[in-house]
Amino acid sequence: MPDFTPQPEVSADPPNPGLDRILAILAWLVIAGLTLVMALGPMFVGEDEQASAEEESAGRIVSVQDEMAGKIVVAVQVMSSDPQLNMYMGSELAPLETGTPGQRLAWVIMQGYLDGMAQGLEDLDRLLDEPGELEPLPAEDAERVRAALQAGEPGGAPLDAEQVDQLDERFGFFGQIAAGFSDEKIQSEIEASASRGGIAIFSIGGLFLLGGVAGCVILLIMFILALTGSVKSRVAPIVRSGVYAETFAVWFVLFVTLQILVGFLGSMVHEVFAQPLALSFLVFFLSLAALGWPLLRGRSWTEVRTDIGWTMGRNPLVEIFAGLGTWSMALPFMGLGLLLTLLLSLLVQAVTGSAPEPSHPIQSEVLNSSGFALFSLFFVACVAAPVVEETVFRGVLYGHLRNATRGMQAWISIVIAILVSSFIFAAIHPQGLVFIPPLGGLAAGFCIGRELRGSLIAPMVAHGFSNAVVLSINVALFM
Repeated sequence: MPDFTPQPEVSADPPNPGLDRILAILAWLVIAGLTLVMALGPMFVGEDEQASAEEESAGRIVSVQDEMAGKIVVAVQVMSSDPQLNMYMGSELAPLETGTPGQRLAWVIMQGYLDGMAQGLEDLDRLLDEPGELEPLPAEDAERVRAALQAGEPGGAPLDAEQVDQLDERFGFFGQIAAGFSDEKIQSEIEASASRGGIAIFSIGGLFLLGGVAGCVILLIMFILALTGSVKSRVAPIVRSGVYAETFAVWFVLFVTLQILVGFLGSMVHEVFAQPLALSFLVFFLSLAALGWPLLRGRSWTEVRTDIGWTMGRNPLVEIFAGLGTWSMALPFMGLGLLLTLLLSLLVQAVTGSAPEPSHPIQSEVLNSSGFALFSLFFVACVAAPVVEETVFRGVLYGHLRNATRGMQAWISIVIAILVSSFIFAAIHPQGLVFIPPLGGLAAGFCIGRELRGSLIAPMVAHGFSNAVVLSINVALFM
């Protein structure tokens, strides 16, 4: 195997190895504890509060993910004349039939759209008469759906403005579909919007496919070059690497504290700023104050920048193109993660009777953003998050792990550093435990970019580009 061990010599011995060891252990206890809290926290809080808030506000009773699935089905229906494809896409909504009350009523609406008003009314009556062990359908919402289906029948009385508003408020995109049963103008607008979103989705899907194929080729080439010793690690060796475990722990505590503070002051923020998301980038960049910790522990700023990869690389322009290659290399790992998530979802569904759904606050932000707020969302997701997260995860944490395991065989050290840093990165993102593998796969690709380039420019570009693509998908579907 080639020697991936960083090549430059390590000079000085730690002045107090005993203290460094104790602080590193304490740092990892903090890291493990916070990771566990952030990963498992949503399982114990949020659902009851969300349900309570929903009852109080009588708000939307279908999820963003359900609406996304519905839009994709409508887009395929409009763009394709292939009956088998349309039938297959319609079957993708089948899980809604046995889901929450909101999901079942959304399924009825889609049955009316796909198979006609009579079929929708028949399915609605069946679900009302035979609820089985499922939660009964809300009477008022069921009547709203019935009125929309009846209005779509020949000679049906059209819905009034209040009924249309109630459908939109409760069912979102599905409510708009229901309102379109008796209003050709609304239906045309919905189908045109869904069609534009569908074109964007299929175009981005093609980009993912091409990027994934390119990523497989690049990974194969890098593997062959590694076997021949033609490619070496560019991760700089670190004196007293435990200092960076401490640094990551300090960043973790600071970041969580700042997030809690912003949440606590949310109402005050709303009074000053129309969109508090505009302050999120401040939280990200303020958390980088943690980089002062290694300075307090005796490292110079020049050493810190080299240690964490805050360098320009051999050529900044080359590093940018290397970032696109890094994104491509991350896609095959993300694909493997998606397969694992699918298996885990099937397992959870077999045990609990319901499949888990991914959730991320960014989707709700897209629904409620426009103008400057949307610009702020893109800035946070595509600039602030990549710069900060790559600095602390692929720079500070990955660099620490690579140097802490330097005594092992090179490939073992790399695998350990990738797995540990990528798991922590994925676990603290609010998408649910089952959905850790895809995000962890992306992070693994970013780690390889850091390993091969040394500089963080390539992982930052890859991270920002990935977020831009995902955010564009959401905007295409919901704006």
